[in-house]
Amino acid sequence: VFAATLLLFCPTVGRAELGQADFIGVQPRTPLSAQKSATEADFLVIEAMRFRHVARENLETALRNDATPQGQQIIAELSKAVWTIFPASLGWNKFFSTSLVMFGSTGKDQALSAFYHPWSDTVLMLAWSRASGQWKIDDGDWVLGDWFRRIGKPPVDTQPLWLRKDGPKSDALLEEVAQTVQVFEGLFPEDVPASDWRELLRLRQMEPGRKLNRDFASVNLNAVLLNQAEFLAADKAEAKAPVALREAQRKAQEAIEAGNMELVLAGAAHTDPAHAKALLKIDSNALTELYPVAYLPASQDPDNLGGLVFVVSADQADFAISMRFGEKTGQLDRLQLIPLAAADSATRSR
Repeated sequence: VFAATLLLFCPTVGRAELGQADFIGVQPRTPLSAQKSATEADFLVIEAMRFRHVARENLETALRNDATPQGQQIIAELSKAVWTIFPASLGWNKFFSTSLVMFGSTGKDQALSAFYHPWSDTVLMLAWSRASGQWKIDDGDWVLGDWFRRIGKPPVDTQPLWLRKDGPKSDALLEEVAQTVQVFEGLFPEDVPASDWRELLRLRQMEPGRKLNRDFASVNLNAVLLNQAEFLAADKAEAKAPVALREAQRKAQEAIEAGNMELVLAGAAHTDPAHAKALLKIDSNALTELYPVAYLPASQDPDNLGGLVFVVSADQADFAISMRFGEKTGQLDRLQLIPLAAADSATRSR
């Protein structure tokens, strides 16, 4: 099962060039509403980001504000379809907090957004329509990452791409994101009607397309939450990670949140200098509230104390930090910045 698979992969070490990582969390962004020549596409971005912000805390409120009656019904069905183990409120909070956003087919009064969750390799497609000057969600569906990248053509692997690829998991994660973004941009340029998205993705029929994607999206999304819950479990008997690793991870995370990144890097002797430089440039405001999004043990040896812990910011999903802990000591020995929002340029520069 996927939940077990998530815990079984052994991370390996590899060097990755950062591409545009130096800019993650560093440059201030001018609000689109303040720009002099904002287009309707710009206002869609504003609306979608507002929806995301509200949906993290209360999906029903977000839908009342930003969806048509049809859209509200469809998204409610999608919510029921996937959050089968954990409360929907928790699931949506974690999903929207750690998803990247893409926009396409923005040429007319219909448009698309895609919330891409790289940890579960799952896409939430949302179709928007504009009436009386306001954008509203009127359709949507879950799409597995592999189904999306292969445009529904078999064979489709239901396991997240980054978990099944050999080599360093940070590199695999960047490659997964880059491939997904490239396919989205190729499928949904400005001049492609948004109404064609189900046809393009082979999701017109409930069977097997929509049902298969919803069922396995549920498996993968809940597996990520289960992995997080097991790592953070207060009961040591329920926790999957070694005690030494969990304690070392907690201390390192708290130090970073307190603004002591330089001190943490000093103890992580195997951190690549380029990554150390980029980590020190991250706006400290983006690091004040972190949480572990995925844990992978270094091996299945019963004496193993090491592994990888990926932490993300609760406020922005454009980067993650990989923390590596030694197999024999359980202590932090490397930090690595994963520039998810710049994945395409980062993978090209390697």
